[in-house]
Amino acid sequence: MTRRHVERTVIKRMEDVPLGVPRRELSAAGYVWLVWKLGYYNYARCYEHRLVTGFQSGHVHHLNGIKSDNRLENLEIISAHAHIWHHGLPGCRRIDDLSRDGIAALFHAGFGAPTIAATLEVSTEPIQRILNELGLRRSCGRVPKRLRGLESRPGSQRDAEI
Repeated sequence: MTRRHVERTVIKRMEDVPLGVPRRELSAAGYVWLVWKLGYYNYARCYEHRLVTGFQSGHVHHLNGIKSDNRLENLEIISAHAHIWHHGLPGCRRIDDLSRDGIAALFHAGFGAPTIAATLEVSTEPIQRILNELGLRRSCGRVPKRLRGLESRPGSQRDAEI
């Protein structure tokens, strides 16, 4: 028996939506596909949440977290950056407000952003952003040239300034 090639076209704009009632299929990720049969082994499909929002540019966020709930009041168009911030980076956990105290405690205990990120299994970027928001910064440990060598001498210029 020979296998036939099935042609699937993804709909990207509102004017490409075919006439007729589509079939609903659930994707492996939990989103709803709308599938129209156009001909023999020829299908067009799009995500239901994209069709409901009118194919607007940006990411579609499900407010209640249920990917198959595509009611208009449950959908919000947000930027890619805001969507990543809301859900966290792929493969990483999202940092909530309860973790901020823990991040601050780890920082005060002497841990840097990379170590805190590894402990919480998140990327370093959100840890650094939270530390900046909390006003917690660690100096790089370098001494300015004009002050080098003055730390070890008692009565030095640096002691007079302090």
